[in-house]
Amino acid sequence: MIRTLLLALSILTSAAVSAQDMVIADVTVIDGTGRPAKPHQWVHVIDGRIKRIIGVPVAGAPDTVDGAGKFLVPGLIDVHIHLRGGGGWGEKPAPDVEQGIAGLRDYIAHGITAVFDAGNNPDFIYGLRARERAGDIVSPRLFTTAQMAGTSQFRGSEPDSTADWIEIQGRLDRLIALKPDLLKFSFERFGKTPGEIVAAVPPEIMQRAVRYVRGKGVRTSIHITDERIAAIVVAAGMTTLAHPVVTAPISDAFASTLVKKKVAFATTLSVFDDLKTMMWPDWTAPMRPFAMANVRKLAEMGGIAVVGSDHWNPAMTHREIEVIGETGIAPLRVIRIASLNGAIFLNREREFGSVEAGKRADMVLLDADPLADLANLRRIAAVFKDGRRIE
Repeated sequence: MIRTLLLALSILTSAAVSAQDMVIADVTVIDGTGRPAKPHQWVHVIDGRIKRIIGVPVAGAPDTVDGAGKFLVPGLIDVHIHLRGGGGWGEKPAPDVEQGIAGLRDYIAHGITAVFDAGNNPDFIYGLRARERAGDIVSPRLFTTAQMAGTSQFRGSEPDSTADWIEIQGRLDRLIALKPDLLKFSFERFGKTPGEIVAAVPPEIMQRAVRYVRGKGVRTSIHITDERIAAIVVAAGMTTLAHPVVTAPISDAFASTLVKKKVAFATTLSVFDDLKTMMWPDWTAPMRPFAMANVRKLAEMGGIAVVGSDHWNPAMTHREIEVIGETGIAPLRVIRIASLNGAIFLNREREFGSVEAGKRADMVLLDADPLADLANLRRIAAVFKDGRRIE
């Protein structure tokens, strides 16, 4: 009996040692759910998942990371990037896969462990997605739409005309066949006066297209800035929004609809930093205050705001987080917006997005408290993806 028990214990011990087994010791955990920080925690990771988080030492793990005086947060998530190297930003030569790999490595070095590329060269970005999922490259978890369903999918042969439904359906089917993580639409174009946005596609076609894609089991997102157009597609079942409403203050009715339907939206506030010096500064200047106020209003109402930088530079993800804080949203909630809400946007909240038992150990160890200053999210001591430290 005793020999049998000892043999069983030996087998269990052997299995534990052969598995990835790591502890972050005596660390302050900010778990990303919005719950208060918990100091002096031991976070035990086995085989890439968080096994337990407890307030007493965990003994026996072969790899122990000293977390004393440090802060552990979930890996950051940016749900609106455009990775460079695909040729969409005028890079030459393109596609440049090595540039893409370097860009992804830069994102994870900045503590960003999951990204959604919201529009890129399909061959370029789908190839990188396959390599990330095979573990061939150092990269955040990579999700993408690749090519958007924009005006080219809906335009007819005559100027300003709309294609017939059979033709549109075929074009959508070709995009769906590429297996996007979300299929992103764009139904807007600029009007004739500053801040004016108008529909580029008839409302009934917008709704039919959204319902068709959702009926194929594909989640959706949309480039959107105007509430009137957003309301049309949300009514049809749009899963997420790639921007907040920025053309005017959001109405209480539409804000309540987004909260009720749990439609997550990317914040994209820091893009106004670029627009000051890039293009259309007079056109977009009035929009920034609306965007800031709308993001705060929705967050306070319980809406699912999510960090999205609309950029190719991971430093802008951190800038985005800081601008969200400038709206007046408390740091604890901002960290949820930068982590768990991103996983909700990607429909992966059961897998990652928070430092909780059972989830993938995508985590960032910090040298300073991000609740005291969100800029401390840049003070990275270590990044972990699936419990493995990224060098």
